[in-house]
Amino acid sequence: MSFALAIGYDWLYPRLTPDDRTAIKEALLKHGLELAPNAYAPGGATDQRVKRWVAAHHNWNQVCNAGMIAAVLALADDEPALARLVIII
Repeated sequence: MSFALAIGYDWLYPRLTPDDRTAIKEALLKHGLELAPNAYAPGGATDQRVKRWVAAHHNWNQVCNAGMIAAVLALADDEPALARLVIII
């Protein structure tokens, strides 16, 4: 869901109200990106919710990582530290 919400946020940004922008940003942070620090920790994920997909050998790896990347790209201007954590440059 993070991927779809991030695409909508990015594409519709000029037409969204400030309240809509805030609601979407908070949802992406709370329901998706709050797991990013654990998922991309140097020692590997420790949270069981994250461990299931972060290194999975099936499609959940691609689905969840793509959602994280899309979400953090959509919010990169407002959340640069989080963007650097998820997208290692």
